[in-house]
Amino acid sequence: MLFILVMDVLNSLVSKASLEGLLLPLAGQHSTHRISLYADDVALSIRPIEGDLRLIQDLLDCFGQVTGLKTNLLKSSATSIQCSDEDIARTSRLLSCSIKSFPCTYLGLPLTVLKPTKLADFMKVIDKVADKLPGWKAPLLNKAGRLVVVKSVLTAVTIHLLIAWDLPKWVIKVIDKLRRGFLWSGHKQANGGNCLVSWGRVQQPLCYGGLGWSLCLRWLWMLKADANQPWAGLPIQVLAKARALFDMAVVTSVGNGADTKFWTDRWLQRPICSGWFPKEQLRGVLVEYLAIWDLVDGLELRADVPDQQHWKLSSFSCYSSKSAYDALFVGTIKFSPWKRIWKSWAPPNCKFFIWLAILNRCWTSNRLAKCGLPHQPSCPLCDQADESIQHLLMQCVVAREFLRDNYSVGLGLLGSRSSPYPP
Repeated sequence: MLFILVMDVLNSLVSKASLEGLLLPLAGQHSTHRISLYADDVALSIRPIEGDLRLIQDLLDCFGQVTGLKTNLLKSSATSIQCSDEDIARTSRLLSCSIKSFPCTYLGLPLTVLKPTKLADFMKVIDKVADKLPGWKAPLLNKAGRLVVVKSVLTAVTIHLLIAWDLPKWVIKVIDKLRRGFLWSGHKQANGGNCLVSWGRVQQPLCYGGLGWSLCLRWLWMLKADANQPWAGLPIQVLAKARALFDMAVVTSVGNGADTKFWTDRWLQRPICSGWFPKEQLRGVLVEYLAIWDLVDGLELRADVPDQQHWKLSSFSCYSSKSAYDALFVGTIKFSPWKRIWKSWAPPNCKFFIWLAILNRCWTSNRLAKCGLPHQPSCPLCDQADESIQHLLMQCVVAREFLRDNYSVGLGLLGSRSSPYPP
């Protein structure tokens, strides 16, 4: 925390120099943010002119003298973006650092000026995800262990890449194929027999019977709630469905009206004006014009009160990824025993098995018969009834005897002798 507070001083120094006009504005740049701080990595965006280069060097020297965090320019590098040879030579001479070419990679993200369109560019992304698959360790992991790898590694790497790149649908499908294959088979690919639960259901939240992989609309909310964010003005691309969900969930309380869009924001107690008065209907334009004025007649702007954004899907009126993701599944039947499964103290592998058992996705004889596969119809333990997951866990006399004995042993260790299983 102390390191973060100290690094915020450097951010303030660079921001102050930019606001005072000591640093020339960046040409063709939507964002006015010049510095990016992540852990001990610092990225600065400056013009390759002598005045700006010397000022940045003086700021770094001053910051180092005061805080003791001195910058080693010999270990730093400057990446030129559409710069001339003279600019590159000047930067190398004044900063005494190495020069690297652009495009480049920063914090694991490929950065480029042009939008990637070549197949080779996207194959690098796919290979980056595929390289995270454990090789010889995969057969040693059970399904619960592979689930942890998929959620904590494969999905996390994909989300990290989506920060910088707008991946096409076919790339996302290939990555999903890798994740699905590793989860069910431990390899890059899995056939239909390996996939016990459909991928669409696996991606649902836990309370709807899935394994809890999600998305968020935090970018849009932060831009809407605070227009002073560093990335304000950048073209952030989201799916059309996500944009529609965001527009539905955000309600604006008008203060001075400076941050409210009259035609597209939901600032009235009714749908947005563009939907209430569609421009395609040219009849009665005068009537619609007067109707709009009737709606805004009672609205009084307050110059000293800023506009406020409210997220109506949350009780606190503030955005949360959980509320946004749950809204995508409104009307979906909930998976009632999800808390008893995933919130229990049972080992992860047992939780995964019970989840499959409740969904009736275990390969018992009744499911093999339904798929037309060879099977032994009777229970291999008691040979008294057809084999099904309900029979194996609840009805089989051999299984019940086994569970009763083990339950009694466990209760005996805890100092109790009662058992829910009849003798």
